[in-house]
Amino acid sequence: MQDPEGQERRKVPRIKIRAPMRYQIKSSKSYGAALTSDFSQEGLRFTCDEFVSPQTEFVLEVFLAELTRNIHANGRVVWSQRLPHSNRYQLGIKFTEIENEDKKCISEYASAHQYLL
Repeated sequence: MQDPEGQERRKVPRIKIRAPMRYQIKSSKSYGAALTSDFSQEGLRFTCDEFVSPQTEFVLEVFLAELTRNIHANGRVVWSQRLPHSNRYQLGIKFTEIENEDKKCISEYASAHQYLL
């Protein structure tokens, strides 16, 4: 994410990877599945089939190849953008709860694979 002068505003670099994930809007009983577009220790981006308004809370699980565990986190939508010529939306999610061990796994995965944006 960049500011108006084109400077990167994120504190932690994103990993550019399409990893399978599962999500649940906290106020719903149903689950959805998607692929991440990118993610970091602070949050992730993915595409879904419906508009979800900012501040909506999610329960998330990301499946990274080569890890012995899945990444679990709670997060909140910080932005939602309709994709051009589509009825799909990209969502930017900021993690509100994530275990330190999961943050460490993300960092090590990024370092090992050099998928940084």
